Amino acid sequence: MASPTRTQTRSIVRTVVLAAVLGVASGYVIFYGVFPVTGVPASGEASVPWMLVLLGVTSILVGLASENLSEMIFEVFIGLLLSGAVATGMALSPILVGVAFVSPDSVPAFLFHYGFLLFVLGFVVDLVGTSTGLALRERYFLRRRRPLAVGSERK
Repeated sequence: MASPTRTQTRSIVRTVVLAAVLGVASGYVIFYGVFPVTGVPASGEASVPWMLVLLGVTSILVGLASENLSEMIFEVFIGLLLSGAVATGMALSPILVGVAFVSPDSVPAFLFHYGFLLFVLGFVVDLVGTSTGLALRERYFLRRRRPLAVGSERK
C-alpha cells in the first residue's frame, strides 16, 4: 500500500501538471488572440473557432484525467493564473532574442487589456470542458463491476 503522504504528493503533482496543460493552452489562445500574426495559423485576424476547439479539446482531456470535482476546480483556477504567465512569456520571448523593442513592463498590462475577454473565454471553456470530461470519465470509463448476487455464488 502507498503511504498517505505519497498519495497526497502524487495528487498534488497531478493537479499541478493538469493545470499547467490548461494554462499553456489558454495562454497560447490569449497570445494568439492578441497577436494573431505571430500565432499558428498566422492570419490577419484570430480564428475564434480554432481557439474554441483548442480550449475545448484540451479541457475535456484534462477533465478525463481529473480524479474528482475539487481537484478539477483547483486545476481550472491554477490554469487561469498560469495562462497569464504563459501569455506574458510568449509575448516577451521576441524581446529576449532582440527582435522587438517593447518596454517589458507594459506587456502584461497590454495582454490583460486586450486579452481580457480571452481570459474569461478560456476560464469558462475550461470550466465547462473539464466538467464534461469528468462527467464522461465517471459515466463511461469508470464502470464498476456489479457485485454478484448472494444466490449465484458457488461453493
